[in-house]
Amino acid sequence: MSKIRISETKNSENVQRFINGFKLLLSSKNPYQVWSDLMLMFATSLQNSCTRFYLESNNKTLINTWNAREEQYLKTIKQYSAKEQRIIAQMFALLTIEYQDNPYQDLLGNIYMQLEIANKNAGQFFTPYNISQASAKVTINKPMLSKQVHDKGYVSVNDPSVGAGGMLVAAAEICNDLFKRLNYKNHVYFVGQDIDITCCHMSYIQISLLGLAGYIIHANTLTTPTVDYFKDNSLIWTTPYYNMDIWQGRILSHKLGMLMQERKVDDV
Repeated sequence: MSKIRISETKNSENVQRFINGFKLLLSSKNPYQVWSDLMLMFATSLQNSCTRFYLESNNKTLINTWNAREEQYLKTIKQYSAKEQRIIAQMFALLTIEYQDNPYQDLLGNIYMQLEIANKNAGQFFTPYNISQASAKVTINKPMLSKQVHDKGYVSVNDPSVGAGGMLVAAAEICNDLFKRLNYKNHVYFVGQDIDITCCHMSYIQISLLGLAGYIIHANTLTTPTVDYFKDNSLIWTTPYYNMDIWQGRILSHKLGMLMQERKVDDV
C-alpha cells in the first residue's frame, strides 16, 4: 500500500472523511493516479449530466465529446472494485455537503496540498486561499462591476492559469459581498484555463458545485488564447448553471446585439 503523510491541518468532519476514503483507495495505485482518477470521474459526472442534450443535437462534434468523456469515465471507474466504487460515490457526496456548509474555500486545492501529492515535476503549488482573497479584492471593484452589468447584463472573470480554481472561488466570494440587489450568479460568469487536465477537472468541480456559471478550458493560454466552442468542444468544460436557459439566453441576446452593431457600422 502506498504511504502518504497528511500535514496537520484542522479539517471539518466532511473533509476528514474524504481524506480517509482517499487513503482506502491506495491499495494498488499511487496517490497521484488515484487523485487524477477521482477528479476525472467527479468532473465527468457533472459535465455529462448537464450536457445530455448534446445527444439530441445534430452536431457530431458535441456528440463525440460527450461519448468520449463517458467512455473515459467507464474505463476509469472499472479499475476500482465494487467496494471502492461505493467509497468513491460517498467521497463525491462529502464534497457536495462540504461546499453547501462552507462554499467559499479552495477545498480541493487545500486537500491536494495536505495530501502532499503535488506533481513536483510540474512545480505545482496552489495559492493559499487567503492570498487569493486578497488578490480578488484589489482586482474587483463595485464601480467596474456595475458599469459592465449595466452595459451588457453580465461580466466575466478570467483566470488564465486556473490551477485548482481558488482564485475564481475568491472572486465569487468578493462578488457575493459586492452585489446587494442582484444575485451575482445571474450576472457574473467565471472562466479558467490550464494546461494540466487534472487542474482543469479540479477547478471545474469547484465552480460547478458552487453553482457558478462559466467554463474551464484545457489548453495552454500562451499558445491557445482563444478556442471555438463548436470546433474545440473537447477542450471546454461548461458548468451546469452555465447550461441553464438564463445564461444561454443572456449570451445569445448579447451576441445578437453585437451583430446588430456590426451591421450598423457596415451601413455607415
